[in-house]
Amino acid sequence: MTQKSRLTLKTRWKIYLGTTAYYCTFGDILRGSQSELITCDYDEKLKAYSVTGAELLKMDFSSSILCFFVEHIFSDTSRDVITVDVNGTITLFTIKSPGNSEIAWTLKLSSPVMAAATTSIKGSGNVVIVVGLEGRKVVIVNTEGVVVLEVDFPGGDIKGLITGDFYGTEQQDIMVIDEHNAVYRVTRDGNVSKLLVNIDAKIIQARKMHFQNMDFLLCSSQDNKLYITDAGGTILLETPKLDAEIATIGAGRFTSQGFDDIAVCFENGSMAVFEPVLATSDKKFIETIGKARNSELSIRDTELTSKIKQILAISKRVNIEMVRDMLGIGKETFNRKLIDWAKQFGFKIDGEYIVLDNADVNGFVAELADLDKDFEEWDSKARSKDGKQ
Repeated sequence: MTQKSRLTLKTRWKIYLGTTAYYCTFGDILRGSQSELITCDYDEKLKAYSVTGAELLKMDFSSSILCFFVEHIFSDTSRDVITVDVNGTITLFTIKSPGNSEIAWTLKLSSPVMAAATTSIKGSGNVVIVVGLEGRKVVIVNTEGVVVLEVDFPGGDIKGLITGDFYGTEQQDIMVIDEHNAVYRVTRDGNVSKLLVNIDAKIIQARKMHFQNMDFLLCSSQDNKLYITDAGGTILLETPKLDAEIATIGAGRFTSQGFDDIAVCFENGSMAVFEPVLATSDKKFIETIGKARNSELSIRDTELTSKIKQILAISKRVNIEMVRDMLGIGKETFNRKLIDWAKQFGFKIDGEYIVLDNADVNGFVAELADLDKDFEEWDSKARSKDGKQ
């Protein structure tokens, strides 16, 4: 397979499944020493495969499930599965043994789900579920089945959503891809910014893949190619058009070495696993990407702080909508924060304006500029949501 970029793909194995898989992921569902490649097929079977392609598990599974994730939630040794169906129902259950599971909770969201991902909270080991809903909302759910954050998404209809450390900062971000092929970064406090990722072909699916303490975007396109790109728009891989039509993609590791492997399930019922290989001369290049992205974020935060200070220096009355637009935060999220900020920093709200007379302006500026808070805030500010069963 010839490439236009810094990576090549080495085929690990290719097998015929007998049916088409519509979703695949990697996870240690069998409590072994290595992860398995797990597929969900249109014949309503969940299957797990070894590093050599051997089938290890087959169990019944509903085809209404859009995606699923294998996590360690209740203990380091538990195998807990989160399923998200197309109608907006999230279920967390523990697999006791093949065919034997116990449901912890079920949550019904307000709208159908377009995409979903999970990620860990830095320092705590806790997991949250990130869901993109029909109607352009991004919702965060904790492992107790409680919605802890809702963000209004300013782009088009959500087509893909992934989470990861895309800047090498040990902070987890959310990347959302919309119907117009635009990629947006959503931070933990609800700030949304458009990125420079520029893949000419229409993106069909997106997954996270990991290498050297940083995450990258793996995408499949309408023209049946695979792409790997960083958050700054550098394309590391563009394959030629693949021989068979892509049904779904996944990324993960059987072992702990190198890039994540790439799994591709095809519409003709076959599945292949590829190992990305980086040219020796390009290893230094990869190491510098995270530092460059982190520098871009620091510059952006500094510029934002400067703009806010300039505005507050010349006026003690600031239009609420102007501040919200500068921060790029959804209206619902911003309004909730505004009430807390008013109490914390001593300003008043007068109609459409923030009145800063006798307020802690410096503290307020610092708060507005802090666009990269830890995930722990999601748990501390959790709010109950109707629909938990």
